[in-house]
Amino acid sequence: MTGRILKTAANAAIAMIVALVTSSGVCFAQTSTKAQTSSPTASTQNVNVVNTPTVNVGTLPAVTVIGTPAVSAAQSGSWNVGITGIPGVQVTNTIAQAVPTLTAGPSLVTHMGQLPSSHVNLVSISGTSCSQWFRIASDGQGSLFTIPAGDVLVITDVEFEDSSFAAGSYHVNLDVGGSGVLGGVALVDASGWLVNQHHLTSGIVVSSLPTCGITGTSASPSARIYGYLIQAN
Repeated sequence: MTGRILKTAANAAIAMIVALVTSSGVCFAQTSTKAQTSSPTASTQNVNVVNTPTVNVGTLPAVTVIGTPAVSAAQSGSWNVGITGIPGVQVTNTIAQAVPTLTAGPSLVTHMGQLPSSHVNLVSISGTSCSQWFRIASDGQGSLFTIPAGDVLVITDVEFEDSSFAAGSYHVNLDVGGSGVLGGVALVDASGWLVNQHHLTSGIVVSSLPTCGITGTSASPSARIYGYLIQAN
């Protein structure tokens, strides 16, 4: 009887010890887990995002800026502008690009619509059949004249005169290249003066200077021609 009681007591003691040990292990485990959770981690971990999401914006909102300030720009100090390395410029004119002409304004031309430098006043000495013509300049000086190449002479007025003829009437003429371009009757007064004048509204265009004469005689009066030069084309 006593032995049974002792055996039962021993088993109870053993069960108590096991229970205590088991209970202590659980407490240790909980304590250890709590300590690991509260302590910081010393190392840094890299995070790699594999699938980056795509973001689409359907309708962009309108942006209105109100109260834009005025900007004023002003020069500060003096500016110096220089050009270096200027290229050479060559101007050429072809048939398709004709040389431009200047149309003179009313203040630059005479009543004939020509520049003063284009007007000519030509004189031929009597007895020479007008084989030579002298141009009288604006200062009264005369020089031997020929029509410049590329130009033509427009004759607007012609005068014949001489003082060595007997009284009567005579036929005076202008010829160009052997063809008569002007003729008229000149009267000689009692003193022997022959005078004949022609004003040509439309003008006579010649490319070479004319000769002059009196029909039926070998004599030739002095003559004067007025007109202007223009380009032939």
